[in-house]
Amino acid sequence: MPRTEAQKNKIRIVGIVCGLGISVLLAAIIILVIRKTGLYPRGYDTMYHIYRGESLFQALQNKEWYPLYDRYLYNGVQPLRYWAPGAVYLLAVLRMFCSSILDAYLLFIGVLIVISMGGWLRFGWHYHRIPLSIFMGVIWFFMPENLRVFFASGNMPRGLVAAVLPWFMFAVVRCLELSLIHISEP
Repeated sequence: MPRTEAQKNKIRIVGIVCGLGISVLLAAIIILVIRKTGLYPRGYDTMYHIYRGESLFQALQNKEWYPLYDRYLYNGVQPLRYWAPGAVYLLAVLRMFCSSILDAYLLFIGVLIVISMGGWLRFGWHYHRIPLSIFMGVIWFFMPENLRVFFASGNMPRGLVAAVLPWFMFAVVRCLELSLIHISEP
């Protein structure tokens, strides 16, 4: 007997909940492994972005929403100038829930895992391929370039872009499917 649309949606919802549970579990495992071993990401940009997050957190506590000057950073360069500030603001917000900036950084890595898994789950929901999307979400984090960005270089804005990229790819594919973007033939 064929399944009704309500039964199919119920199965898809269970799959999405399982996928989100797997992403939270994966994030928790990675955070615990980093915390227990003490092998924090130590790329060439890691401490720069962590300092910017702590500095922005202190500025936000003083109700300064966009600090223009930090006398301790490269002889007074603007702290939010060279890299997009989205990752630093996310780190500062996560710092509000943690006891130290390093704990906030670990939580930042976990949030990026959940965000990227959510993008792949959106693909799975739309195309009725939730198990494949869960697999893609787990593999996405362990792609060599993503691991290099998260752990070797420590570039937090690029890590945020890597996490949001599945959402962006889904939006582009949907625009192409709906003919919102026209690609002309040569």
